[in-house]
Parts: sequence; C-alpha cells; structure tokens
Amino acid sequence: MLLAITMASRAKVLLLDEATSGLDNETERLVEESIVEYAKKNGVAVLWVTHSDDIVERLLSWQC
Repeated sequence: MLLAITMASRAKVLLLDEATSGLDNETERLVEESIVEYAKKNGVAVLWVTHSDDIVERLLSWQC
C-alpha cells in the first residue's frame, strides 16, 4: 500500500528495502516489473535492497 502511495505522489527516488518479501514468485515478478516500468516512464531513481540473488539477477538483466 505504501509503495502505491509513494508512486502516486510522483517521488523522484524510491528506496525499497525487501519490497517483495513475503510475496509468491508470480506476484513478486509482477511487482518488480511494475516498479521498473514506473521508474523508466517517470525518470525515477530506484535503490533496491534485497538478499535474493534471483531478484538481483532479474533486475540486472533489465535495461534500466
């Protein structure tokens, strides 16, 4: 909910600390894709903290 509010407020920087923890794999990917798309479209910088190697690999594979 807080992520949606932050995105709606047009923040220029998103600081995400384990933003998708507790989500199932499919929902995790949907949230990641939404954040990346939002950041690209709106010129937003994202600092994403995670302990998941899978998330790191996916995020690094996207053209940000």
